[in-house]
Amino acid sequence: MYSDGLLGNKAIYDAITPLTVAIFNYIRDPAKSSAYKADQIFPWIVEYQKDPNQNDSGVSDALLTFMTQAQGFSMEKFKK
Repeated sequence: MYSDGLLGNKAIYDAITPLTVAIFNYIRDPAKSSAYKADQIFPWIVEYQKDPNQNDSGVSDALLTFMTQAQGFSMEKFKK
């Protein structure tokens, strides 16, 4: 909750990352190294945002499970 926006940390990261990567790529020696990527500079942020063990169907199943626990939930509303 805090990292996703209560204090604006994710928004700050999204705003500063392109600038940071651009500066790192500007000052590097192109003959000696390849271009930097955001996950090389901020690996802990990328680990937080992307879970390699989770697939899309798991997210959908978790959402369905959460929704079915709501009071008055009816699957008929979603069948069209």
